Amino acid sequence: MARAQRQFNWEMLVAVTAIFTSVVAVGVALYSAKVDRDYARMAVWPYLLIGFSGTPIVLSDEEILAIESGERPADNLFLERSIVVMNRGMGPAVVQYASLRDASGSYPNWSAYLERGLGQKNVQMAGQSHFGSGVIPAGELIQALRVTGPRAVTALNTAGSDSVLEICYCSVYQECWVSRLGSLPRSIDSCEIDDADRFLQ
Repeated sequence: MARAQRQFNWEMLVAVTAIFTSVVAVGVALYSAKVDRDYARMAVWPYLLIGFSGTPIVLSDEEILAIESGERPADNLFLERSIVVMNRGMGPAVVQYASLRDASGSYPNWSAYLERGLGQKNVQMAGQSHFGSGVIPAGELIQALRVTGPRAVTALNTAGSDSVLEICYCSVYQECWVSRLGSLPRSIDSCEIDDADRFLQ
């Protein structure tokens, strides 16, 4: 009887060990699958940055000294000035919307912004690109707006602190971020905006 009891206990121990091993194996498999999914998502994360670019004016030593001494203003040191959108991430950015606004309201395009927002009428834009919808591939750089001439360049230089250029975009896994001119992207649950506030260009 005692031998039968000992045999039963060994069988029970083997059974419990097998169940425990199975539970651990399932847990490891689930964790491994989660890590794989997280890695797959991160491998295609987009990362949009919006910033200024430009071609600086070549200054003489006398002009540099005049700026440093305050005799000449340093508000316009560029031949041309651009706003660029760059995808520095690993995957495509699926743009949901773009918006451009300041204290007076939203603008549907660059012409309205330059005229109403910056007070610059009849500005010849040297270049502009659509970025308010569509897909921006990884490594892509878009020159959203390019202006030339002292008047337009100076106006665009002073616009950064008052204007908000914003792009909301998602990855192929529907993880979304919002990026603003001069700021790093931040995660957001979803991209929502009133149609009246969309930047259409």
